[in-house]
Amino acid sequence: MKLLVRDVVTRETQTLFSTVIFDSPDISVNLEETKLDFRLARTGDTSQVCAVNWEIWSESLESDQDLFEELSGTARFQEGDEFTTVAVDFNPAFLFSQNDDAKYFTCRISSNTNCAVLTDPADNPPNEIQISVDGLETMPSGRGYLEFCSTEINVQPTSKK
Repeated sequence: MKLLVRDVVTRETQTLFSTVIFDSPDISVNLEETKLDFRLARTGDTSQVCAVNWEIWSESLESDQDLFEELSGTARFQEGDEFTTVAVDFNPAFLFSQNDDAKYFTCRISSNTNCAVLTDPADNPPNEIQISVDGLETMPSGRGYLEFCSTEINVQPTSKK
C-alpha cells in the first residue's frame, strides 16, 4: 500500500479547560442595597467563551423566593475573562416583615458550556453558596406598610368606627 502525503489528516484537540467557581464562600447583603451581586471566577484556560447556569432557591418558604426578580439565569465569560458578576434585582413589591431577622437562600451553579463546574459537595470550593438577606434596620419614613393580625374584620352596621 502506498501512502500519499495528501491522505494524511492532522486533527488538533483542545486539552486545556477551565473551571468556574464562586469568588466568595458566602454572601450577606442588606435589603437596602436593592440587588444581590455575586462574582464567579474562572480558573485555567480563559481563551474561549464559556457559560454556566445559576439558580437561587429557599428551603424555608417558597414565598421568600419572591424577593428576587429572577431565580435563575446564565453567567457568561468572554475570551480572556477571569471574572464575571451576576446582578439580581430585589423585587420592590416584596414585603419584608420587620419581625424577620434575615432570609436565607442557596445559589448553585450548574450545567456549563466550554468549562467545568465542580459538582461533588466535598469539593472546595463547592458549586453552591449560602446567601443571607438582612431586612431594614428601621422602616424609612413614608415607606412603611401595615401588617394585619387577622384576615377578617367584623364591623357592626351601626358602628361609626
